[in-house]
Amino acid sequence: HNKRIAVTGFDNDMLADVLSLTTVSQPITKAAKLLVENLMAQILEQHAAPKEELLQGELIVRDSSLIKPQ
Repeated sequence: HNKRIAVTGFDNDMLADVLSLTTVSQPITKAAKLLVENLMAQILEQHAAPKEELLQGELIVRDSSLIKPQ
């Protein structure tokens, strides 16, 4: 049997690019900024409510998830 699979990873690191791996890029810089802002608010304002925000990732399609004809 000739079976094909599609592979997807997370974090879009350099190896994903080299291997042409489909991946989801995470907004790490924005997440870190929000984390620091929340932490500083907790330190400076003892009763500050944590701020919640849904961050969007980005799907980067590469060869690992493309089904090619035989």
